[in-house]
Amino acid sequence: MTNNKTYHENGGWYFKKNGCLTLSVGNPSHPQIIWDNGTKEWHLYGVLHRAGKPAIEYSNGDVEYWFNGKRHRTDGPAVIYRNKQYWFVNGEFQKCTH
Repeated sequence: MTNNKTYHENGGWYFKKNGCLTLSVGNPSHPQIIWDNGTKEWHLYGVLHRAGKPAIEYSNGDVEYWFNGKRHRTDGPAVIYRNKQYWFVNGEFQKCTH
């Protein structure tokens, strides 16, 4: 790393600023932000977004699915924390009625 930036093998540069690494080019297979604690975020056009996979992968294993800037998942919970799961569709919380 030189001058707070490191070249990434798939093109572009990682910049270190405010406790995170940011990739300067948008490659959907690589996170655009990697925080110092290991949490990874995928963004598209400035909003959290990753089709079919979590857009946030926390360093502790928790995940959140986002699509076009909204929590969203139709085939399971959109938010999975250690002992809790939450369902969202297009950003709207879905109550479970069991």
